[in-house]
Amino acid sequence: MRHSVLSCGLVLALAACAAQGSDSSTHGPVFGDDASASDSSADVAAQDGGDSASDTSVADSAGDASSHDASASDASTTDVANDTGSDASSCTSTMAVFAGGASALAGAIFTNGHWGAASPLTGSASSPPAIAASASGYVAVAAQQGTTPTLLSSVYTTSWSAPTAVGTIGARDTLGLATVGANVHLTYLGSADSKFYHGVFNGSWDAASDPVGGSGSSQSFGGSGSTAAAAGGALVVAQSGSNNFVYDQTWSSSWQAAHQQTGTSVEAGIAPTLVAMNGAADLMIVYVRKTDFHLMWSTRANGAWSTPAEVYNMNGNVAYANDPVAVAARPGGKAAIVFRGGNMVPYTTLFDGSAWSAPVALDSTMPTLAAPPAIASGVCGDDAVAAYATGGVVNVVRLVGTTWGSPTVISGTSGMKYAAIATRP
Repeated sequence: MRHSVLSCGLVLALAACAAQGSDSSTHGPVFGDDASASDSSADVAAQDGGDSASDTSVADSAGDASSHDASASDASTTDVANDTGSDASSCTSTMAVFAGGASALAGAIFTNGHWGAASPLTGSASSPPAIAASASGYVAVAAQQGTTPTLLSSVYTTSWSAPTAVGTIGARDTLGLATVGANVHLTYLGSADSKFYHGVFNGSWDAASDPVGGSGSSQSFGGSGSTAAAAGGALVVAQSGSNNFVYDQTWSSSWQAAHQQTGTSVEAGIAPTLVAMNGAADLMIVYVRKTDFHLMWSTRANGAWSTPAEVYNMNGNVAYANDPVAVAARPGGKAAIVFRGGNMVPYTTLFDGSAWSAPVALDSTMPTLAAPPAIASGVCGDDAVAAYATGGVVNVVRLVGTTWGSPTVISGTSGMKYAAIATRP
C-alpha cells in the first residue's frame, strides 16, 4: 500500500463565508446558505472556472453585512484612500495586477502613487491566474483551457511581455506561484493526468515538468489546483489529501517527504491556502473543514504547526467556504482574508495576531463577483491590497490598519473574470 502522501493533491483555496442560523437579526449578517454536503459538488465545480448556482442565494439583505460590528463602517473610507495616496506618491515600491477572462488577459502596474491603465494581452484564463514579484519585476501565469490546454506566462520589467507557453503539459484549476531567492517557482495540476508539476523561472522558464514529490508512484496528484509559499529559503506547498488530512511538502533542490498536519480534517475538493508570515510564525494555512465547510486556520513556528482552530464562529455567525480563499500577511504577525460570499459579494476578516474579526463587506457598494477576490501584502503605507473583477472590470481596495479604503477601478480592463495581485517592496 502506498503511503498516504501519494494520494495527496496540491490545492489552492480562496473561500466564501456564511453565518449559520435562519434568523439574521439574531445571528448577524448572512453571507450565504449554510454549507452542507448537498452543495459541495456544485461548489467544487465552480473552482475550475464555473459558478455554482447553489451559492447565488442569500438568506438576508446584503445591506445587513455592513451593520454587524464596529469594523463594518470601515469597509469604505475615502480618508484612507487620500492619506495613502499622499504616502504612495513618494514610495518607490510597486504593485501589479494580472487579470483574465474567457477571451483576454491584461496586466497593470501601480507606481509613483497611482495605477496605470491595463495593458491588453493575448490569451485567456479559465481559472484564477497567479502573479509574484521577481528580482526585476513581476511574473504572471494563467491556465488557458481549450482543445489544447496551455500554461501562459507574461513577465513585467518595464512593460508586459507577450504571453508565451510554459512547458508542454498544460494546466487546469488554480496555480501555486512563489518567489524563493532569485527564482519564481510554479506548481500546477496537469490537465490530462491530474498530477502535479513544478517549474522554475530564472529569466526564462525551464520545462516545468518536475514531478511534485518525485517521479513514478511518488508523484503527488489530486483533483484541484495548487498553492505555494516561500519559508526558510525553501519552497513549501500545501496539499489537501484525499484522506482528508492537510499536508505540507518542502522543496529545496529536491522534494522532501510530505508532512501530515495533526488534527486536520479538510474538505478534499476545496484547496487550502498557504501564505508566508512576517512574525513569530513563518507560515499560515487556511482550509475548509470536512463536512461542515467551516474555515480553519493554523500557523507554523519553529517547524511545528499550531492546533487548528476556526477562523470565526461566534453567536451563530460562522465563517465557512464555498470557494477558495485568499490570505495575505500583515505587519507584526497579522493577516487578512478576502473571499466571495454566498451572495457573490466580496467579504473580509482580519487576524490581529491571536483572533479573527467578524467578516464584513470588503466594498460597501456590495458588488457581485463572477470569481473570488485576491489579496497581497501591502506597500507604501498599506497593510494589504485586494483585487477583484466585477462586471468585467478590475477594482483594487487598500487596507490601512483595520480600515479598508474605497475601490479604485483599473482603467483599460474589460471582459475580466479573475484578478491576481502582487506587491514589490
